[in-house]
Amino acid sequence: LVIAVGVWFGISQYQANSFEMLAEDDEYPGALASEVDTEGLEQKEPIPDLANIKNDKAKPYFDGCHQQQGEAEVLICEYGTDQNYEHTVALIGGSKAAHWLPALESFAEEEQIRILSVTKSGCRLSLDSTQSSDCNVWNENVIEEVSNEKPDLAVVLADTASTEKVSEGFLKQFERLNDYGIDILGIRDTPYLDFDVPECLSANGMRSENCNTLADEVLSTPSSWENTEGTPSYVEYVDYTEYICPEGICYAVVGNMVVYIDAAHMSAAFSETFGPIVKRDVMGILESE
Repeated sequence: LVIAVGVWFGISQYQANSFEMLAEDDEYPGALASEVDTEGLEQKEPIPDLANIKNDKAKPYFDGCHQQQGEAEVLICEYGTDQNYEHTVALIGGSKAAHWLPALESFAEEEQIRILSVTKSGCRLSLDSTQSSDCNVWNENVIEEVSNEKPDLAVVLADTASTEKVSEGFLKQFERLNDYGIDILGIRDTPYLDFDVPECLSANGMRSENCNTLADEVLSTPSSWENTEGTPSYVEYVDYTEYICPEGICYAVVGNMVVYIDAAHMSAAFSETFGPIVKRDVMGILESE
């Protein structure tokens, strides 16, 4: 087990604290814009600012705990509460799983949760042989190694945004988690866009409609999970699309926050605002045990 020491080199601690304080402000609801009364919400300069946004990623990218392409070793790192914890939650998958870590961290200490971050670039949690050889090796080993830490819950991506069906490789990994008695929260994949969001905002302006995308153009309808027969009942499936693409539009800026740092990955600041939403689903599972 690799223990994360909590050193964050991607952005300065001052910037990180500034984002956190702004994210707690009612003027920066982020993902919560769909749940709060935003009528009359004043448009503020969106955060993160474009000069620093490429580094506004989850902590494992900066403390060596996010495995790189070409490497197959399973890295397991601890965040949240690492002593006297009541629950252990494992976040497992590729980079689009990793961008959910700030949301989980936002309530981990309050709920006495130890988070295990187990992620790898360019590697879905799937036994599909079409992935790279290092990804295949990682997938063969990851479930057993995670199970040694006895997690109560695994948070994973349930599907892929760009496909019509859930692949058999996904379902096989979910079955393996279930065999170890690990509950599963399966999150619908977030959209892949055709452009880099910060670059678009920089070129067109922070509120430009040119940087928005219709959800139907980047997401299968219905979702691949809903379109696949025989999906396992032991996976608690959640779809957070309405918070990223409210009213069927995937906005570049939601609740005065820039959603993506590129064409596919949420900013850590925006992810953190998902905390209360993700908390409801995570705690609903953990407290039902």
